[in-house]
Amino acid sequence: VNSNGMTFVTPRAYIHNVTEGDFISPILEENILLCFRTFLKKALLLYAFDHLNNFVMLHFEKGSQVFFTFNSLKSIVQGKVEVPDISNGQPVQIKVERGQDKTVLTVNSETITIDKPIKFLVKYERMPWREGQELELVEPARGSYPTVPHSETFLGGVDTETLVSRLPGFVGCLQGLQIGDSNFDLEAIARDGSSEKGELRPGCNMICDTQPCKHGGTCLEDFKNNATTCDCSLTSYLGETCERNIGGAFNGDSVVKYEFTADSEGKDDIKISLAFSTNSKSTSKQALFFMSFAPGKRYFLISLSSEEGLLVEEYFESANVLSTTVKKGNFNDGYRHAVYYQRKGTDTKLMVDRRDEVTLFRDIGSSSIVGEQPLTSDLMVIGSVGKPNDPRFRDYFNFKGCISSE
Repeated sequence: VNSNGMTFVTPRAYIHNVTEGDFISPILEENILLCFRTFLKKALLLYAFDHLNNFVMLHFEKGSQVFFTFNSLKSIVQGKVEVPDISNGQPVQIKVERGQDKTVLTVNSETITIDKPIKFLVKYERMPWREGQELELVEPARGSYPTVPHSETFLGGVDTETLVSRLPGFVGCLQGLQIGDSNFDLEAIARDGSSEKGELRPGCNMICDTQPCKHGGTCLEDFKNNATTCDCSLTSYLGETCERNIGGAFNGDSVVKYEFTADSEGKDDIKISLAFSTNSKSTSKQALFFMSFAPGKRYFLISLSSEEGLLVEEYFESANVLSTTVKKGNFNDGYRHAVYYQRKGTDTKLMVDRRDEVTLFRDIGSSSIVGEQPLTSDLMVIGSVGKPNDPRFRDYFNFKGCISSE
């Protein structure tokens, strides 16, 4: 069913259909099936309404949330499915199953149930809603008197001259639209052009399907100019197709050191991001990144061991607080792993492989670290702790593997 589709080239493009008659449009009560591919984080997919203000709507937000919204009499209700990575150009399958007492929304393999009945308004009112008004993100013009009986359906966007929309139009591919038992020939609709506005193309031929980006780079489609760009930020490569290696290979003897001068504000506003890969099965702690601040005993450390996993540690001299987070997992698998750490004051954020991790704080007191020594310089070390004479770091060894920017 997903072999038939159309491509919305600009956010001003949309498909519009008007059906006259005093009857309930099938799209308002029957099952809906469609597939989309996009790189947008937020957009309208489908909106349909009638002259009595009954409506249904599909849209997505934040690149990870799909919503189905409809009215049940004078209440607006909504269901939301959380699905990661729906804005990476890969197919996202949506199925809306309408029942008399409930609606089931499925996005890929994730499903939620909306326990509200299908009940329609039978009388026009200029202000029809008693609850959920804030969920009406697309609003048709409502006069003092009803219009002639009709229903309207929009795909990809709406006519902003006659409707108010708080959602951007869709850019990307829509495929496999099915309402009830009826399949829609989207390619023929795009070729015909009589019901469309803006620039649309029949079919869903994406250049990104040829995988032009190397080394795991993310392909981004420019539908308007029929071109692509490669996002290399999650790789250890740069270049138009992520072909140029920017990582450094560390053999256990190689170390990068950099001395700097940090102001007092900078010591409490820290942001570190890096990526690494290693096949080393050593049970010893290997130091990936070390940073110290002078004068005093403050430091920040990222280390790795095959037994404990990933360790992120920071010692705040002023607050006498140690921050430690251990991420269990196989990080010695040869694949690229990313670490992001940010702290402002005592507010911290830690992400490992783009997933949030919990940071743990405990008051250790200024005298609880035995043998701690004042650090003599602002120092950043990659692949090592660079302080073999400090007893706090005696158990840390140099890193073997690749380190690059995150």
